[in-house]
Amino acid sequence: MKRILIFCLVCLLLVILVVSIPATLYSYWFWKSRIDPSLLIDADGIYRELSSEELIRKTGSVDPFNPYPSVAIDILGSRKDMGAVPRLIEILNSWNPRRRRTAIRVLGKIGDKKAIGPLLKITKEYNADSMDYKLAVRSLEKLGYEK
Repeated sequence: MKRILIFCLVCLLLVILVVSIPATLYSYWFWKSRIDPSLLIDADGIYRELSSEELIRKTGSVDPFNPYPSVAIDILGSRKDMGAVPRLIEILNSWNPRRRRTAIRVLGKIGDKKAIGPLLKITKEYNADSMDYKLAVRSLEKLGYEK
């Protein structure tokens, strides 16, 4: 009986940790970026000095609520870095709307035709009123795609 009780307590602690850590990270970045928007400006300046390979790695931050991967994606777009396209296509499946939408927009900016298929998939999966759909249509137009 004691073993079952100990097992239940350990499971409860694990659940608390799994729930509280992401919530803490979210609240930190959410409030930090709203209280001090200069954080994103600072990151932009620092990230511009990084190589494209380093920026591509930054798009895969472990912290799902960290705003900096979107900064890295934007910089890759301003460089029109074709090497980033495979990673940006992966990000289209992200549950994080900020990252996903930034990737959608940047794929149109880069101009690689490999993005047409994944962007078309977004137009089929999302409602025509959604931001993702609208951004995908704009990116497809930039890529020269016509229905």
